[in-house]
Amino acid sequence: MEVECSVSFNQEKIKDNYSTDEDNVLKDFYIPVLKESVSYDRAVGYFSSQGLLKFLQGIDGLLKNNGKMRLVIGDTLSDDEYASIKNSDDYQDVYKRLDEKWSEIFSSSESELSKHRLHIFSWLLNRGFLEIKYAFRRKGLFHKKIGIVKDKDGSIVSFSGSMNETESAMTSNRDNPDGNSEEFSVYPSWKEEAFESYGQSKIDSFNKVWNCRETNTITIDLPSSHYERIKGVYTNSTAPKSNIEKNQAELFDQIINDDNDEKFDFIKPRLPKRIGGNKYKIREHQIDALKKWQQNNYHGIMALATGAGKTITAIHGAVKISEKNRIVLVVSVPYQVLAEQWCSVLEMFNIKAIKCYESRVKWQPTLVREIQNFLLEIGDFLAIVVVNATLAREEFTSLVGEVPSKSLFFVGDECHHHGGNNIARKLPDAKYRLGLSATPWSESEEDSRIILESFYGPIVASYTLKEALQDDVLTGYKYFIYPVSLNSEEEEDYEKLSQQISSLYNKEDRSNTEDSILSNLIFKRARLLDALEDKFLSLENLLSSKDISQHTLFYCGSGSSMFSDSVEDGDNEKIRSIDRITKILYKNNWNISKFTAEESHKDRVRILENFTTKNIDAIAAIKVLDEGFDVPMCKEAYITASSRNERQFIQRRGRILRKSPGKKEAIIHDFVILPNKRDHVYKKLVENELNRVKEFYSVANNKIDLYDSIVKILNDYNIDIDFMEGD
Repeated sequence: MEVECSVSFNQEKIKDNYSTDEDNVLKDFYIPVLKESVSYDRAVGYFSSQGLLKFLQGIDGLLKNNGKMRLVIGDTLSDDEYASIKNSDDYQDVYKRLDEKWSEIFSSSESELSKHRLHIFSWLLNRGFLEIKYAFRRKGLFHKKIGIVKDKDGSIVSFSGSMNETESAMTSNRDNPDGNSEEFSVYPSWKEEAFESYGQSKIDSFNKVWNCRETNTITIDLPSSHYERIKGVYTNSTAPKSNIEKNQAELFDQIINDDNDEKFDFIKPRLPKRIGGNKYKIREHQIDALKKWQQNNYHGIMALATGAGKTITAIHGAVKISEKNRIVLVVSVPYQVLAEQWCSVLEMFNIKAIKCYESRVKWQPTLVREIQNFLLEIGDFLAIVVVNATLAREEFTSLVGEVPSKSLFFVGDECHHHGGNNIARKLPDAKYRLGLSATPWSESEEDSRIILESFYGPIVASYTLKEALQDDVLTGYKYFIYPVSLNSEEEEDYEKLSQQISSLYNKEDRSNTEDSILSNLIFKRARLLDALEDKFLSLENLLSSKDISQHTLFYCGSGSSMFSDSVEDGDNEKIRSIDRITKILYKNNWNISKFTAEESHKDRVRILENFTTKNIDAIAAIKVLDEGFDVPMCKEAYITASSRNERQFIQRRGRILRKSPGKKEAIIHDFVILPNKRDHVYKKLVENELNRVKEFYSVANNKIDLYDSIVKILNDYNIDIDFMEGD
């Protein structure tokens, strides 16, 4: 009886539902259930290296029971991969990419614990106890999250919900809020009514996928080369054993952060062997930038084109300096979404940063303790990622100020945000100072230039978009222009606002009140241009003749206009441009989400995840995506509104030029305001529009096709801008 009990579920302890808000799902469910299992079927939509290693802890028990596992791994297909499969059943590109994923898993697993779990995984495959298949869908990921476990007595536990084998999913719990909020339902066979209603359907669903009978899903066997790669991890005939599993309580604490007070070890940073399945190697322009920064006594600004590797360059420099020096790395960023991206990239370099954003109670105790430990020489390296709003607070500056200058390495990402006196005075006195920005300042920002250079030093390295395209660092693009004009009512409003602006602008000795009125008038005119009726008509006409294109961005203005859905009622209402554009997209069957300052951080993360996995086709944004948005698969953008700020449209273009598998060329659609009238009041407007056109045109793949139409516009408006400059 005792032997049977060791492989039978503890029915009293298995709940109907688990949520990371209330439960430690790894400790409370996965580990005890898998240790009592003789078979395990699992279908997942995502699969990361850390998630694999974490769920393998429970699989130790499956090994001891000679249990068997069937694993379905969902993945997404690029358009080119889908075409190859559809037209010729050619899976080679897919196999190659997935082979790189396995390589990354094995190369990134260097701890004793990680190796032990991979040895179990490999041993199960070698002994025929593990089978793996891939599941693909044409649009989006395979999103079934199904698990089925069976014990020796034949009892079955079926579970389904929002869990995936990713690190954030598996480690999130009420004491570790950094992971995703996840929940799933459990249907055990001893609760017959629930099992018959729901549990059995999960089993049937899994079997459909496994046997390639699921509608709109392609299921393929793991190719022999992948099997051999996994089997080669552990070739001994005896099952792997390790003392690391002896003390389970200690192991739980090691894997799951059960303490509110997060622990930071002082493992030295290191350069990764691979990133994204590719061998890690920085490019010549990155090496050159670091050399010039070093030659300037570790002070300076790197003006590298968006997507040219600013983040990797800075972290590479920090890792190399940490090899011979004790340092505290402080990375300052303008937005939380950008902070999260930095933390993710730092982890690739074996760096776990203290996240100084959101509520102070989440980071201050950890920061206090770890800075004290550093000062006591407990550890040689510490990393901190902070948003600018926190950087300027006394509770942060006072702590970082305790670190000796010789040990401080300060990185200001999007450092142009530090061009004002208020925040510049808060920047730490660091020996190592590195500013990063594709556009540190414009010709009109002389005051900002002086402030930035006084702290960071001069621009020590530049790498233009043209150079990045020539070096194949970024993806080339085609550029299309759609002229839009003002209607009679808009012309009247524009001319009236322009006259008022001109009168105040030319007035000497303006009062503070008049300055405020002037700023308000300029803002009002800009919002008018954001929401021109012809933009919406032109967009709707364009989209009605085009197929839906996934991974597309729509940049919207902050203005609003009068609009009615019904011709009959005549009741117009004021509607924001972004809402008007989403209505047009919905009408044309696009699946789209808005990405604005109104969405919470949690919602933004969810939207980006849906965007990445093709669960939505596009994102409509106002300004939130201008900086700190790193989704390389973006391949098309519609610019329905743009400010005169050169930095904004340069960064928007950079969003869609990052390299990504299957992306051969990006596309930019630009709605350019060209008024019907040729009056002098409109000339500056047209000049501003054409300055943006010139920037986009200058390195576009189809610039030859655009030249004649641009020359005609220049002649029509009697504007002298040299579009051949730099050719």
